[in-house]
Order: sequence, then structure tokens, then C-alpha cells
Amino acid sequence: MDGTYKLKLSTQMGEQNGILSLVTSKDSFTGSLEMMGMKQDISGIINGNNFEFKLEARKMLMKVKVVFHGTITGDQLIGEADTNFGKISVSGDRIN
Repeated sequence: MDGTYKLKLSTQMGEQNGILSLVTSKDSFTGSLEMMGMKQDISGIINGNNFEFKLEARKMLMKVKVVFHGTITGDQLIGEADTNFGKISVSGDRIN
């Protein structure tokens, strides 16, 4: 699960790209998420191949709350971000 993933996010504003970095420790992880012009440190929980994290970010005058649920199988990531603006489908591949 450790590594850096290049993400594709299907948003209301069209397809966006992002980078997710994860470093695991037992049943938790730390890392960062870069998307839509923002970079945010993250931490979350792991259950098998599944992971989850929550974050709040500000972009200009908007406050964005995100709950991200994902699964990593081999080098592929698939997930969904629940935001206060709706759901975002996410897919990605490990690049490092």
C-alpha cells in the first residue's frame, strides 16, 4: 500500500488529476493529497486493502470537507470521495 499514486478524479468540473502519497504503520497511515491546486497532509485508517481518511481544506473562499474511502489492489487504486459538493469517483495507479 505504501507509495505514490497518480489519481484521476471525476468531478462536477470535469476530470481532474491528483497525487496521493501513503506511508503505512500497522493499521494506520500518513501521507499527502494533492488535487485541484491544494496540497494537504492526511492520516487515516487501514483495514486489509481498504483505507479511509477525512480532511477539511480551503480553496479561496470555499471550505471543502472530504471523506475518502478507497481500495488498493496491486498497483491500482479505486475509491470515492464524499464531499459537501457531492461524490467524486477516483481511480489511480502507483507511480512510485
